[in-house]
Amino acid sequence: MGVHAIDYLGAGLYWGMDVSGVLLKQGRALIGDKLWEEKRPHLRVISAESVAEVAAVKPAMLLSIKVLIHVHPEELPEYVQNIMTIIGASGRAIVTGKWSDGISLQTGTLSWLHDLSRVEALVRMNGGRMDILKERALLKEGLGHTARSGALRFARVGSVPSGA
Repeated sequence: MGVHAIDYLGAGLYWGMDVSGVLLKQGRALIGDKLWEEKRPHLRVISAESVAEVAAVKPAMLLSIKVLIHVHPEELPEYVQNIMTIIGASGRAIVTGKWSDGISLQTGTLSWLHDLSRVEALVRMNGGRMDILKERALLKEGLGHTARSGALRFARVGSVPSGA
């Protein structure tokens, strides 16, 4: 997805972040030399310094696609805080993931369904609000809980009108 966003955006406007420098190197290879030189994207390993660097740019939009499911429940507060720091007072974030009601469930070696109310509470603790943009039921046998997937929007309180 990053290659398409880089191609669409103006030079220097794309910021890609990951916990793995190896994955960033693979992404760099996918971009190719021509597009890299033309668009000058920024690729960073996630750290306090890189989060601050991106936040200083004041991005209007942050996309976190298929990341939430790989965030360990103990790291969820930091993940949400990083997103809210980056979007600042006026940006928005679209986060795709999977969630359940009332409990975080491990569904694979590195995959979790997060308690949606906990995600929302973390967004609120960081001065934001969360809206469900899209949701569908997941058919997961043996979980004992309702599982759903979809897209969430994080924004600062008051920065996005209800229903927008």
